Amino acid sequence: TEEMAKQVSRYAEDQPKVKLVKMPSHIGLMVAKVEGAKVATGDVLVFLDSHCEVNVGWLEPLLQRIESNPNTAAVPMIDSIDAQSFLYRSSPVATRGVFGFSLYYAGGAFSDEDSIALAKGGAAPLPAMPGGLFAIRRAYFDKIGMYDTGLRVWGGENIELSMKVWRCLNGRVELVACSRVGHIFRDKGHTFPHGEGLHKNYKRVARVWLDDYYKFFENSFPRAKRFKTGDISEPMKIRHSLECQSMDWFVKNVFPDMYIPRDIIAEGLLVSEQTNTCLTTGGVEIASHPGQHPSSASAVMWKINHESDYNYWYFTRQDGGRVVHLGVWIEECLGASRERGLLVCQCGIGPGSSCTAADVRWEPHEVDPTQIRHVASKQCLALDGKVPKLAVCSSAHRWRFAPHAE
Repeated sequence: TEEMAKQVSRYAEDQPKVKLVKMPSHIGLMVAKVEGAKVATGDVLVFLDSHCEVNVGWLEPLLQRIESNPNTAAVPMIDSIDAQSFLYRSSPVATRGVFGFSLYYAGGAFSDEDSIALAKGGAAPLPAMPGGLFAIRRAYFDKIGMYDTGLRVWGGENIELSMKVWRCLNGRVELVACSRVGHIFRDKGHTFPHGEGLHKNYKRVARVWLDDYYKFFENSFPRAKRFKTGDISEPMKIRHSLECQSMDWFVKNVFPDMYIPRDIIAEGLLVSEQTNTCLTTGGVEIASHPGQHPSSASAVMWKINHESDYNYWYFTRQDGGRVVHLGVWIEECLGASRERGLLVCQCGIGPGSSCTAADVRWEPHEVDPTQIRHVASKQCLALDGKVPKLAVCSSAHRWRFAPHAE
């Protein structure tokens, strides 16, 4: 509001070290951060969201990591501040920042080795930074092109910057255990102007950074086809001038456990020959952590929709044979059990997962490969009216994998 803006201006006037930079219009946090970085004068830039509260001794550990490696983006441990009561709660577990081909930030688990390092007050590598809270050397931030200012409002900037840091000039993204900053997590979403949106931001990042892996983004999130990326010549110029590493290098050296469909039997919309409808996740986005919700959802039949983000499947021989959808937060498996029937779930990723490894194993029927057989039950994917289920294998239960229409 206007009154709040006046209060902020008055506060800034009373703080000799504060410089208040007002943008002429609401164009998003990426451009705002870049403009702030241009005005700042320190050797190290520290980015914090406005809804943060720093803890005691938060800055020195970040600076120490940058001193050890000047091309480090140092990220603090992020604690939670209640949006209503402002109660500060320390996060009991360190979260490893990861992402899939949606390019959404997700929380994963650290290896035992990294967990021990963090418990001793050290640092651990992050494939992806969470976004708004980090420190970075000014000269390095300038050299890698800061943020891509073609991204609008919010979303994707943390993945874009993580890619640049890891892949350009031997940079690193690290979580620093001894630095703690509180953050208010809000439920309110972001409003985008006409022609802008999250899908556009992520498509822009994907075009610049995913290389041959772009196909996984495009197939699994076809709604992005509605959006044009805008001019990406500048971020591409920066990438090539710095001779940044490939996405293949990133997967092998930084994020080797990133899920990538391999040994693919078939892929596409999973269409029933019986009804000409396709199997979907029902629009549910499965959580990335065992024990988080939603950890599973009912598999649902929908009309064929070539702009849906919830209906593209990979039938692979990986891990004994799986039918996998690349979800927003994590890869999502088609599963089945005697107790729960047919469902979409976490892919047997560990204790607390919504499906076991046996629940999510599938294979083509050896006589009729248009039938998809559940290995544990020896039954096939079928329909009961409009409801997907398991049934005795027969030629009545045939499926095809259909590509997206152009």
